[in-house]
Amino acid sequence: MGQGIEHFLKDKKRIALDTMIFIYHFENNPQYNKTTSWILKQIELGEITGVTSTLTLLEVLVKPLQLFKNDVVENYQFALTNFPNLTISPLSTSIARKAAELRAKYNLHTPGSIQIATAIIEKTDLFLTNDNSLTKVDEIQVLSIDEIENSD
Repeated sequence: MGQGIEHFLKDKKRIALDTMIFIYHFENNPQYNKTTSWILKQIELGEITGVTSTLTLLEVLVKPLQLFKNDVVENYQFALTNFPNLTISPLSTSIARKAAELRAKYNLHTPGSIQIATAIIEKTDLFLTNDNSLTKVDEIQVLSIDEIENSD
């Protein structure tokens, strides 16, 4: 991991996680699993706190629902809703308003604008994603998992 994920998260106490962080982890993605495991372990241990949108739950459950894997649906939902030190922030009017502003300013797609707006409204130090189109947002520090992986 090059400089190490520790370098990228130095002095960060509260981070927001985009959906792909969880999907990579749940699916044991060989390219990203080492990084996602480290991040989620730090959250689990309380070294940092995590935030994500309820949109993450929606997005994580789609594929297993399409495949009629109800046991996977239940496992993913349980894992997300019971994860220590992780806040799942509901879509509020303030998040919707901020998402609309971000979408208008940066021409973002709706899910990404909701995720980043959640990170901003929840006052996180960093938004972690793998959607490079979101790195143009300057209202919050946005870090791509690929940037971490390519720091070797």
